[in-house]
Amino acid sequence: MKSALQAYNQARWALNQLNAPQGTRDRYKPIGKKDTRALTTVYDGNARGQRNIALPWFWNMAVADDSSGSTYMEQVYRVNWLRAKARYDRWSEEHTLIPNEMNWTRLYFINKAREWAGLRDLVPDKPGHVCFAEGQISMWKELAFQATKEFINAGVMCEAIALPNPS
Repeated sequence: MKSALQAYNQARWALNQLNAPQGTRDRYKPIGKKDTRALTTVYDGNARGQRNIALPWFWNMAVADDSSGSTYMEQVYRVNWLRAKARYDRWSEEHTLIPNEMNWTRLYFINKAREWAGLRDLVPDKPGHVCFAEGQISMWKELAFQATKEFINAGVMCEAIALPNPS
């Protein structure tokens, strides 16, 4: 007895042999072993490691009445839709947060340089302290400069803040 996968592959082969329209042949893609695994999203929806697993392509084919009257198929589609929506929402949030976090990093470096400049100015009569503070100021300015340069290279526009070049 043939497996369903063998029958499907034979039907694909026949479509090619009969020179079926390209649109029809493109619709029926090859099914690999990884596509035939059980859908753990239905029977174990809270299992670890499933967050980014998408359904194989054939579950998304529009087949007339494939889910009507089947609570299993309705659940498959519902779970898949909810996961896709959650994935979209997470990436939308990241798209907003990452540029802000990059800018906050720059601002943190700039603030640390200003803090050390303030500390340096508190002890102008102690050359060792002034020297150490100057080193810290230089380090934090360099970090801010490098961060700004890398973020601009990454295509993230940074808020304009006067930042002297590191010396």
